Amino acid sequence: MSSPNGCTDSDTTTVTQDANALSCDAGPDFTFTCLDTVFTLQGQVSGGAFVVYQWTSPDGGLILSGAQTLAPVVAGPGTYVLEAEDLVNGCTCQSVAIVQADTMRPVPVVADTAFITCDTLMPWIDASASQGTHPLQYAWAGPGPLLPHASAPAVQVQQTGTYTLTLTDTGNGCVSTDSVSVVLATELPPADAGPDTTLTCTRDSVVLSAPTAPHLAYAWTTPDGVIFGESQQPQITAVAAGTYVVQVTDTLTGCTLTDTAIVRLDTVAPQASILAPDGLV
Repeated sequence: MSSPNGCTDSDTTTVTQDANALSCDAGPDFTFTCLDTVFTLQGQVSGGAFVVYQWTSPDGGLILSGAQTLAPVVAGPGTYVLEAEDLVNGCTCQSVAIVQADTMRPVPVVADTAFITCDTLMPWIDASASQGTHPLQYAWAGPGPLLPHASAPAVQVQQTGTYTLTLTDTGNGCVSTDSVSVVLATELPPADAGPDTTLTCTRDSVVLSAPTAPHLAYAWTTPDGVIFGESQQPQITAVAAGTYVVQVTDTLTGCTLTDTAIVRLDTVAPQASILAPDGLV
C-alpha cells in the first residue's frame, strides 16, 4: 500500500482449507413398484467433526423413520434430499436420491364373451393383445380344461362358464384381472318347408316357403322333383311332384336343421259316362 508521500507498507494473511469439509452422497436411486414399496436410503457423508443429518422430501415423498440418520426408511416415489451440517465449523453439504414410480398396471384386452357353437366346439379366448410396460405373465382359471396350458396368452376351452385371467407385469409386479363368459350357442334354426301340397290339372306349380330370420342361409334340394329358379332363397317354386328338402343354417353358429315337404300329383281325369233315357234300349 502506498501513501501520497511515497511511503509504503505491506501485510500478509493466510487462507487455509478446513480439512474437515463435508461431502454428501444420498446414495443410489430406487424404483417404486407394486412389489417394492418401502426402501432404506443409503446416504454417506465424509468429513466434519460433529455432523448432524436431515432428510426432507419437497415433492411429497414419505419418510417413515430415520429422517435424522444416514439410512432413513421411505415409502412412495419422490425426491429425497440429504442435508448435513458440521456443528463445529458450520460447513454444510447436500445430495439427492430419487425414488421413481413404476406402477402402471397391465391392460387386459380380451372379449367379454366366447361361444361354443355347432361349428366351434372349442372356442379360443385370446388375451394376446393385452398391454403392459414390461413382459406379461398370463394365468387363466376356469371350470374346464385350458389348452394348451393355463399360462398361454390364448387358450381353448370346451366347457361353459366364467374364465378369469390374471395378468401380471413381470417388470413391476402390478396385476390386473379380467373375465370371459363362455356360453352355449347351439340352438337350431327354424326349418319348416311348409305343408304338403298337391299339383292338379289347374295348378301346375306351388310355392314352398321356409321361415325367414336374420343370418340364416337356405338350401333347397329335391331328389325327384323340379325346382324352378334359385334354390338358395327362403322360397322356391316346385313345378313337379316330389320330395322337397330345405336345409336352414345359422351363419353365426353353423347350426343346421332340415325339413321336408311332399308335393303330390293329382291329374287323373274324371270318368265321363252317358246314361240312356228311361225306356230306351
